Order: sequence, then C-alpha cells, then structure tokens
Amino acid sequence: MVLTSLATWVLSGLLVLGVSFGGDLRLHGDSPSRVGHTSFGGDINVAHASSGAHLRAFGGNVRLGETDGLVWVSSYGGRIEIESLAGSARLTSRGGGVEVTVADKAQEKSRSIRIRSYGGEVALQLPEDFDATIEIRSRRPVDRPEQCEVRSDFALQESSRRVRTLSTLLRSFEERTATATLGNGRHRISIETDGGDVELRRESSGR
Repeated sequence: MVLTSLATWVLSGLLVLGVSFGGDLRLHGDSPSRVGHTSFGGDINVAHASSGAHLRAFGGNVRLGETDGLVWVSSYGGRIEIESLAGSARLTSRGGGVEVTVADKAQEKSRSIRIRSYGGEVALQLPEDFDATIEIRSRRPVDRPEQCEVRSDFALQESSRRVRTLSTLLRSFEERTATATLGNGRHRISIETDGGDVELRRESSGR
C-alpha cells in the first residue's frame, strides 16, 4: 500500500483513518480495512477499497477505482467519481457532479445506491442486465426549464408537480419524478438532484 499525502494515518481495527490539510491523498493497492479519510483543500484518490470507504472532501474531488462493501462519500465543492462500484453507496455532492459506473457482481446480495447532488450533474452507468428499482427526483425553478434534464437509456415513467415552500415563497419550483423497474427490481437506486441533470446509461450503449 503506497501512500502519498500530508496526512497522519491511524490504523484502528476495521478502519484506516486519515486527515489531510491542503494536500492530495493517493492510496494505491488495496486496503484490508475500510478506508476513512477527510481532506481539507485537496483531492482524494483511492485505487481499491474492497472493504468499503468513508470519505469527505472540502474543496477537493474524490475519485475511487474498484470498490466493494459500503461506500460513503461527501464532497463540498468537488466532483465524485467511482470507476467500478461493486457494493452499495451513499454519495452526496454539494456544488460538484457525480459519475458512477456500477459493476456487475456474481453474488446477488441486494445493493442500495443513493446519490444526492446539489447543483451538479449525475451520470450513472448500469450493466446490461442489472436488476434494479430506480427512482429519480429532481427540482428546478419553474422559470428554468433547461435545468434538471433526465436522459436515460432505460424507459422511465415520469410525473411532475409545482411546489412552493416556506423558504421559497417568492419562487415556484417544479418537482419531477422518474421511475423504472429493471428485471426483478432487486437492487435499489435513488437519485435526487437540485438544479443538475441526470444521465442513466446502459453499459452496452458504448458510451
């Protein structure tokens, strides 16, 4: 395991913990433990996280290669990218986009993928015969119809409604919902965006 960072690392049972200030973190190889790291002002790059990860970046991007287990990622002002997600995920981005490629896994344990994006786009690629129940919720100002477009290689059932909350009394918003059931619907995918587009890709589409 090669580590290049200004971080101080603590090995504690099932979790590899670290904090870095102003420097990037690069973790090569695979960790036998769940990876945990918080970065202030730098990027986080983890090549392999077969036991899951819990990562937070303030002002930096988060990039993961091959992952398994449960992955928690929060990014404030940066992007989240996962090249191969074989487990479940809880991803939240404020001000940055999210791009995830879901891996096809032999074991058929139910998986849950939840993505929240505030102001950034979401791109999710699924395997050809992936069984999933998908729900996409997006919100955009009524006077900004160009925001929150949903593009999908899968057929979606869509609906919308106008809402006005206490915090937005002077402005109306359109809440849109798109759903789909793929195969037996075993795995659950939930995407919520506020002001960002969503793209659902099928792996065989060649993108």
